Amino acid sequence: MSTAVSSSVRSAANWLEHRDEVSDPRIRLFCFPHAGGSASFYSDWPRLLAPQVETVAVQLPGRGRLMREPFCTTIAEAADALTPLVADSYLPVVLLGHSMGAILAFEVAARLDALRQPPLHLVCTARPAPSIPSPERPVSGGSRGELVNVLRDYDATPPEVFEDDELLDLMLPVIRADFHMIESYRCVPGLRVTAPISVFGGTEDPGVPVEAIHAWSGHTSGSFSARLLPGGHFFVTRYRDEILDAVRDLARHACR
Repeated sequence: MSTAVSSSVRSAANWLEHRDEVSDPRIRLFCFPHAGGSASFYSDWPRLLAPQVETVAVQLPGRGRLMREPFCTTIAEAADALTPLVADSYLPVVLLGHSMGAILAFEVAARLDALRQPPLHLVCTARPAPSIPSPERPVSGGSRGELVNVLRDYDATPPEVFEDDELLDLMLPVIRADFHMIESYRCVPGLRVTAPISVFGGTEDPGVPVEAIHAWSGHTSGSFSARLLPGGHFFVTRYRDEILDAVRDLARHACR
């Protein structure tokens, strides 16, 4: 997979959500969603990180206000589309992604390196290193029941959703499309970014063992740090303040 930006990039002009105006930010934080997720996962972050950080959440097509737009079919397609928008930032850039979003953020970082506009930092949560295929077995081609079980296993979907067929009918195509993207993703062997990488993992996340977290160290020529927090795949909902504090530290150091 090339890290160069294609000359026929799909337009992503409406994929970014700026929820709050920040008068004098030090950095711009781009937040990338997990499989089946949306920009709303980060809806409170702009308020919590202001005024030092301007938060921009990525809304991938096929969900929310972009429901009528076709899904991305590969991580490369999404990264190619988003990179020019991120590169256009006048502020130092930090990329943050949860699960699938961590891989998307990594690929955008690699493309920014190719443009000689590396991000200030890459923050990844709940995802094995890019060199480790995940999930271990394909699920995107599974039945409706199998996809529902995947949602239950991740323990991030409100129980009432499973009793509402209409809501499931909206969610499952998104899950299927996103898992297809991550199942087909293969990292270029030896690919590294120049940005420092900070990784957070959950102690009870079976899909992201500690060795898969530390394997991220092989994907940066910069510094690396890893931290484990109690919880499963969505430990970030419980320990959001720890992630926010890490971003605030990056903002404090950005202008030193």
